[in-house]
Amino acid sequence: MIKRLLVGLLFLASPAFSDDFRHFSDWSKKEKIAFISYNTAVYIDLIQTKKAIQHPCKCYREANSIYGNDPSIDKIVFANLATSALLYYSVGVLEKDKLNTALFTLTAIRVGVVYHNNSIGISWTAGF
Repeated sequence: MIKRLLVGLLFLASPAFSDDFRHFSDWSKKEKIAFISYNTAVYIDLIQTKKAIQHPCKCYREANSIYGNDPSIDKIVFANLATSALLYYSVGVLEKDKLNTALFTLTAIRVGVVYHNNSIGISWTAGF
């Protein structure tokens, strides 16, 4: 787990040296809301997935082809960390309209996943 965390930190370190990189405090209110909403939905989905994987029935099968049918929590955390780091870096690089469209689309997809997980019995309140 430590090795994966270090690799994740490397993803975050490289954007810090970019000329176009903007710190979170320099973002617009809309960008902040979109990024925080996306990561909140990711967090809730991660907790729901963790509960499903740890369920005693051992009947969980992941629908996301990136993770495979029987993913580990470490693999899911790493993939989500890399995606969030890429989005964080994109705030200073992409045009605002494209970025906002991407963030709101990804957030809507994640909220849909959280809603679906809730409808099959894994409450969205699991993350809180």
